Amino acid sequence: MFPTTIREVAKRANVSEATVSRVINKKGYVGKETLKKVEAAIAELNYTPNEVARMLFKKKSNTIGLLIPDITNPFFPELAKAVEAVAQRLGYLLILCNTESNPETEKKYVRELTHKYVDGLIIMNQNNEDITYDDLPFPTLFLDRVHDKRVLSVSSQNKEGGRIATEYLLQTGSKRILHIRGPHNVTTATERAEGYQEVMNENNLTAQVMECDYATEAAYQLGKSLFEKAVEYDAIFAGNDLIAAGVLMAAKEHHISVPDELQIIGYDGIDLCKHTSPQLTTIQQPIYRMGEQAAILLIAKIENQLQEKESSSHSFPVELIQRGTTKPLR
Repeated sequence: MFPTTIREVAKRANVSEATVSRVINKKGYVGKETLKKVEAAIAELNYTPNEVARMLFKKKSNTIGLLIPDITNPFFPELAKAVEAVAQRLGYLLILCNTESNPETEKKYVRELTHKYVDGLIIMNQNNEDITYDDLPFPTLFLDRVHDKRVLSVSSQNKEGGRIATEYLLQTGSKRILHIRGPHNVTTATERAEGYQEVMNENNLTAQVMECDYATEAAYQLGKSLFEKAVEYDAIFAGNDLIAAGVLMAAKEHHISVPDELQIIGYDGIDLCKHTSPQLTTIQQPIYRMGEQAAILLIAKIENQLQEKESSSHSFPVELIQRGTTKPLR
């Protein structure tokens, strides 16, 4: 059985299709008696408006796009879960786009989302200089990234997190601290490295930094190459928890005692930290709260409810969660 059309509703109510359209879209004047006739016809025929047609008419879809760089990194799905929960509560659907950190894939998704009339876009991707997000026809927000201080963003205090991690390692007796940072085109990785370097400089210690992808296997291979040459460090501050987990695996293979010979601190506070052996000490971001705030701000912007005086940049505090890969403070 074919669905009822707007033409059939108009015929039953003895009005024009344009009048039925005004009733459905609640746009334009319709007299009380005419409104009753159209509503009665809609009920009798069990008519459901064509959502695609309504979207094209209104140029509003009640959908939000979400670009993430790596769906296999647990940090991003945890953020996405919070965004989706708030979006659904406020009447929006979420379109999840995994770009795999590929600029061409990112550009393709942005084009498609624009054509599909999404109402807004949340971006967690690494900096892509080929895309000017200012030119998009809908509001955008950067989550866990700061693209431009004029653009909406939600992140955490990454530089302070780098300082907290490094200071803790110094307080527990480490001096030769290596920082394995994330990729250079990720602003948060740079901020964490800056915090580490500041503390090392303040204590007249040599800052030593290596770069690694945010992936356990890449960090495991890097750790193996370090430990095969002999351990030159007594602590490693990792740019995220996946890097920390990979380094921990390599250390165990080389019979390096953690934390007695080597302390390790990760970053993010994902659930993985509780399931390594020993459990990972980490700098914990308020992941769920960040995702919630991102969705609330973007939807407020979409619905023109964001106050001008509200700051465009929101940064959450972080905290150190001490577990088995570091020594406790005495």
